[in-house]
Amino acid sequence: MYVRSKTGKLQFLRADEDRHWHSWRVPTGGEFQGEEPEWFELGTAPENAKVSIERIRMDDWLEFLGYYISEGCVHVRRRGRVVGGRDYEVADYNILIAQENPEGRAKITHCLNNLGFKFFSSDDHQFRICSKQLAEILCPLGKSGDKYIPRQFLSLSKRQSLILFKALIMGDGSQRGDGYVYYTKSKQLADDVQELAMRCGYAASVVSHAVGRDLYRVNIRPIKDAHLVTPEPFRYAGNVYCVNVQNHVVCVRRHGRVAFCGNCYDEGKRVAETLAFDYHLQNGVEIRVARIFNTYGSRMLENDGRVVSNFVVQALKGEPLTVYGKGSQTRSFCYVSDLVEGLIRLMNNEHTGPINLGNPDEYTILQLAQAVQQMVNPDTEIIFKDLPKDDPQRRRPDITKAKTLLGWQPTIPLQEGLKTTIADFRDRLTAEGYSLVSG
Repeated sequence: MYVRSKTGKLQFLRADEDRHWHSWRVPTGGEFQGEEPEWFELGTAPENAKVSIERIRMDDWLEFLGYYISEGCVHVRRRGRVVGGRDYEVADYNILIAQENPEGRAKITHCLNNLGFKFFSSDDHQFRICSKQLAEILCPLGKSGDKYIPRQFLSLSKRQSLILFKALIMGDGSQRGDGYVYYTKSKQLADDVQELAMRCGYAASVVSHAVGRDLYRVNIRPIKDAHLVTPEPFRYAGNVYCVNVQNHVVCVRRHGRVAFCGNCYDEGKRVAETLAFDYHLQNGVEIRVARIFNTYGSRMLENDGRVVSNFVVQALKGEPLTVYGKGSQTRSFCYVSDLVEGLIRLMNNEHTGPINLGNPDEYTILQLAQAVQQMVNPDTEIIFKDLPKDDPQRRRPDITKAKTLLGWQPTIPLQEGLKTTIADFRDRLTAEGYSLVSG
């Protein structure tokens, strides 16, 4: 469990430790990092669409999405039509958003103007947009009791998360002192609003607002550590998953409230290997166990949080390269095609494993930053930030087994792999419309 002592120190404790738990407190909120995309892509408009919009600024889309989720719906009116003596069925696609408050109506009007779709204010409390393109995007969000926030909008920066949060509150929420209350018929949406509120720097809990009714209330308040009671141990016979999360903290809901526990990434991998070997020994299931070390190469995501992609994208965009600590911590980087070759050889070999697959050549993070700097733009600045306390100082695989049993070892040196990776990122970012540093 992630807890705070009387002196304010944060640390992880096992829930079954012999502790005086009343002297510890549990954080009710946390700081989350997130991406900040500039655009939301709408895709290709239907044929013969009167208004065709390919993308919308993400800030405007998030505001609109908040209004729609809280107070909107899609209505499709189908009707028959005779053209040239033949019967046709046509459909009118209407997105409706209700808002009676004059101040709220002014905000929605401004937001819809930014979107670019033609809209009507049909009466004193409703907006109407006629667009099949927009309706097809919003229809999957369901009706009032099924609505939810798509996962792609629950991994954004705090600034963009607040845009969505405030638009939701304006629709079905209200401010209570320094906190908020949000109401919804959708349990999933209540859970999503709770998570969104946490990403905005609040603590939140979900309760059933009325017995026998499908109505949920999300209580949202400023973060304040709560005193712990003695943890209640219980037998768990469910599934075990390997998860990796930012900030090394897992968010868990229990009875509508949120608790934090330690990241189970490393333990999850160990358990996964153990379960695999159990199936192998007990049921004769054929398995292979590979332990993969740092891998990089073409087609990496620009926002996957890995050090190679971070440095390359920062350099291409003309941003300073961010090094944590002094950059003396080491990593070993294996190009993706080398790793794939190792995996194929392992799959075709009778050895069960585990076998380390990675490049044993060791580089400091600062050396990697300097290599990317020289290959993209020698004038790129390198800045230093505080080193996270749990950042490993050294990662270097021992690939003796891979050499002996598989006849495998990496063949692509770092400079060659970085050259290909940088070229791939440059092509993709240019196609996305970014203005990049020439080099």
